[in-house]
Amino acid sequence: MKARLLEINIPFCDVLKAQLYDLIKLNKSEHNYYVIEQILADKERPVLRLPLYYPDLNPNERIWADVKQWVASKNTTFKIKNVQHMRRQRFEEIGQEEWDNVCQHVDKPEQIYYEQEGIIEDAIERIIVEDNRVNSNGTDESSDMSESDDLRSGGIGRGPNSCEEDKIT
Repeated sequence: MKARLLEINIPFCDVLKAQLYDLIKLNKSEHNYYVIEQILADKERPVLRLPLYYPDLNPNERIWADVKQWVASKNTTFKIKNVQHMRRQRFEEIGQEEWDNVCQHVDKPEQIYYEQEGIIEDAIERIIVEDNRVNSNGTDESSDMSESDDLRSGGIGRGPNSCEEDKIT
């Protein structure tokens, strides 16, 4: 764990593994690297991240659901070889017309989401308040850090030698 934190330049103190794991989880998304993302970036193509198992925006999920339903309705032996054979058979039966229909069903909610995006963004902007608000005691609330902010900014991770002041107290 410590080697990984050092590798991604995240400072840390000598703490329990659970705390190191929390620190890794907090910084995980910032340091993930996928080769396919680099390939797409080189070709100036955007990466589209879809919610997992979400058929509204993913035609593959709709086709896969259709295949599973078809196999379930035809399966009488409950043997894995037969299930695999039926799965292949159903995939081979799916033609261009069926794919086109599924893709059209995806286009409709996609268009609705695009239209609603502006409405939602406007509503969110009205909810957001200034970061530098002052509470009733006259102190700046934005300086109060949550535990996750503390972990990100260095509560646990200020460098291997910066924990000495924590040990003195």
